[in-house]
Amino acid sequence: DELSAADKPRKRRKWDEPVSAEAGTTADAAAPDAEAAPRSRWAPADAPPSEGRPLTAVEIQLVEAAATAVARGGTAAEANLRVNPTFAPIFEPGSKMHALYGERVAMHRTVAQRVASLQAKPAI
Repeated sequence: DELSAADKPRKRRKWDEPVSAEAGTTADAAAPDAEAAPRSRWAPADAPPSEGRPLTAVEIQLVEAAATAVARGGTAAEANLRVNPTFAPIFEPGSKMHALYGERVAMHRTVAQRVASLQAKPAI
């Protein structure tokens, strides 16, 4: 007889393994008799980016859009509100998004300065 998808055993993947506080060891290896519920390798989805989970594609897009807006002459606060009015704390100092934002603004400014210097040179 055929099993439904819910009845079939699911393959255990590496990212399904619980992790302990020590980096690189699974909770099973650290405490084999512990019956604690396994936790994800990454922090919960609602955790701030600075707490261990990687930035999502949406967060990266928000940072890129805000950095572009600032590079075009706006302030960080204006850019933040324009791109992301409901999620204001994305540029909290110390967060991954804040660090990426700083890198992107610096990159945009460097590119803008390079373009300006190239445009200022007389044509040959």
